Amino acid sequence: MKVLIIPSWYPSASSPLNGIFIKEQVVALAKFFPQHSFTVYHISEFLKYESLYKSFTTIKHKTSKDNLTEITCCKNLLLFKILNKLKLAISAKHRFFAKTILKDLKGKEFDLIHAHVSFPGGYLAMFLADKLKIPYIITEHMGPFPFPQFPYTTQQNISIYLRNALGKASQIVAVSHSLAKKIASYDLPAPVVIPNMVNDSIFKYSPLEINHVPFKFFSLAILSFQKGYDTLLTAFSLIHNQVKVKLTIGGDGSVLKQLQEMATSLKIDEDVIWLGALNRKQSYSQFQDCNCFVLPSRHESFGIVYAEALACGKPIIATRCGGPEDIVKDLNGLLCEIDDPRSLADAMLTMIKNYGQYDSQQIYQDFVNNFSAKVVTSQIEKLYNNVLEKTK
Repeated sequence: MKVLIIPSWYPSASSPLNGIFIKEQVVALAKFFPQHSFTVYHISEFLKYESLYKSFTTIKHKTSKDNLTEITCCKNLLLFKILNKLKLAISAKHRFFAKTILKDLKGKEFDLIHAHVSFPGGYLAMFLADKLKIPYIITEHMGPFPFPQFPYTTQQNISIYLRNALGKASQIVAVSHSLAKKIASYDLPAPVVIPNMVNDSIFKYSPLEINHVPFKFFSLAILSFQKGYDTLLTAFSLIHNQVKVKLTIGGDGSVLKQLQEMATSLKIDEDVIWLGALNRKQSYSQFQDCNCFVLPSRHESFGIVYAEALACGKPIIATRCGGPEDIVKDLNGLLCEIDDPRSLADAMLTMIKNYGQYDSQQIYQDFVNNFSAKVVTSQIEKLYNNVLEKTK
């Protein structure tokens, strides 16, 4: 089987964590299924050009190893900006990109296209599949669906670009049941649910430290309104004087300064540690060093950081915001309400009180059964075979 993968985001030297979960899935597929070949073609529109000449040129970076080839094509931003000013710019741009990809891949044969996110990856895959006469599938990650910032999209309807890409796919994959339900509500084909996987070669099991004092909560995310850190700081202030507790926060983002000022005003700044942006190894180290992971997001289509914590054997606290409801269960953590500091504070106190009842080995095994690389990629490979069988 020869699979062409079209991601909407993919890591680069300047943005190593951008779409890292997609890259890790592709690498795992190639590892566990050496009988298949995988080619990733990623169009980047974010290259910083050093000269006017480069703004008119196409720069490609290609790496190949065993049964995996990765191609990153940096398109000129000038053309991109011009097309965005024209009528039908979205369609015109992607038809142009599709022709370029077909030219670059001339002589290569593929059986299936796997796009990640309906736009732009899925929309581009729609054109490619039509020209190559092969099926394509889309794994939807983005939320809240259907992207309210996208042109011509409202809560009652979705853009024709999204509808065409998803509607013509041989299969839609959603990374959570909440997202699948939302997609189907727009009169689109019902998605199959396959969760994101965790790179369990990095995030590994470690026993819980029952007597870790003060109790240490860890949180990790891009610091934005969506992640609910204002709720977390307020909840932390409610328990701060009741128990010995620390809160360590990893990540950077637009609301960092605002959150730091909030911690100071709540008089909890001495027990809140700001780590800044973390790489994968640093994140793993923090998961290992904490008692519990907490993130009170306002929305998550999945929530990969929760699963990473479980891979390390750590219990978690999350909100009922979509994806976490597929992840959190009695044996591994607690759910609380969105935008409810009191509910979160109660969950944090309950976690501290009942911490010894959580079995780290059981938490890890539940992770293995649901979100490990082998389990998730096996579901994807099975889906590939099913789609190809139906299209014979």
